Amino acid sequence: MMVFSLVLLTYFMVVSGIVEPPGIGSTQDPVSGTVRPIVFMSGRVNGQYIIEGLSSAGFIFVLGGIGIVLLDLALDKNRAKSVKVSYASAGVS
Repeated sequence: MMVFSLVLLTYFMVVSGIVEPPGIGSTQDPVSGTVRPIVFMSGRVNGQYIIEGLSSAGFIFVLGGIGIVLLDLALDKNRAKSVKVSYASAGVS
């Protein structure tokens, strides 16, 4: 289980884009002149900030992977039926 946790954490970091991009951007408000933080990078097709990657791509991919693991656990013949149904419903949702 420890190896799986490390692989899942590494996968999350790589998919989220934690390695290279900046954490969050900033822009100047044209009305007040104050600097505002921005989360979504505009102007670049394949560009993203770390916050955007964590909230969208990485989190959704990891949820999908955990769902597949739960569906696999639901197929175990040695578990009670109620536990199998719980795993299956959590894996599908």
